[in-house]
Amino acid sequence: MTDKQILCPWCMQIKIISEKGICSKCYNHLDSLEQKNWHNYQTSNYAELMALAIKIDTAFQFSEKSSDSESVLKQFHQSRIRCVLEMFKQLNNTTFKPITSEELEQYKHLIKEYSEQTRTDEELNQFSIVLRQKLSTNNPQLQNIYTTFFSFWCGEEILDWSYFQYFEIITGNLKFLIPIEKLIEIMQKHFPVISSNPIKQLN
Repeated sequence: MTDKQILCPWCMQIKIISEKGICSKCYNHLDSLEQKNWHNYQTSNYAELMALAIKIDTAFQFSEKSSDSESVLKQFHQSRIRCVLEMFKQLNNTTFKPITSEELEQYKHLIKEYSEQTRTDEELNQFSIVLRQKLSTNNPQLQNIYTTFFSFWCGEEILDWSYFQYFEIITGNLKFLIPIEKLIEIMQKHFPVISSNPIKQLN
């Protein structure tokens, strides 16, 4: 990542170096634990990624309280599934060996159809179980990738607490295999309105 100048993605008012993630004004809104997390993001060079991921997660939490919550949430869930599916398409199929390329493409196509509501979660889940059983690794990073790949399309009943930190967790896992700039680009593509407006909790 380079020392490029961007508008703080949370307040959309103050120019910062992208590696900072957010401006000092937004940083001061955080509690001590959150500030400690941001320090880790900055020293590990993925603060800009986390800034956008948390911004989208926060928008999702606010959308749950919307007066037209059902339609807003439906659109959000379709977007989040398509967004993460595009992220996974950046990975080489060899990441999931011994699953074949044909099986992976079939799985991804089922996810796309599920997001369009032409497939049921039961159909998708049955196929994902068959594929997941083929994978085994002692690499913690790959274990997280596999877990995410076979659950990112699920709802709160499966994802539990991670449902509300969806993009923070998923991009945190994927950043080891996909360039951070690409992850940011994909999120901006699927959530253009959220990306270009201030974070709601700071309005």
